[in-house]
Amino acid sequence: ETNEHIYADRNFAWPGGGESVGDVEDRMRPALERLLQQNDYTRVALVGHGRANRILLASLLYGNALDHRNIPQGNTCIN
Repeated sequence: ETNEHIYADRNFAWPGGGESVGDVEDRMRPALERLLQQNDYTRVALVGHGRANRILLASLLYGNALDHRNIPQGNTCIN
């Protein structure tokens, strides 16, 4: 039941602490947008753990961070 809440409720966080999907998206997306506004770099590498990567990618690609389970993300992968 808990796992289904993660994919249905943007504000659901694991009992006992942790970030919700919304918390992760609200933290990561503005940081990426600030980075993209800078023009003084030639390459950028974003490094994060699987769930955070999937949430950011779902937000950017699908416009809905809750769709993060639809993005395959293996350990040490590169997107």
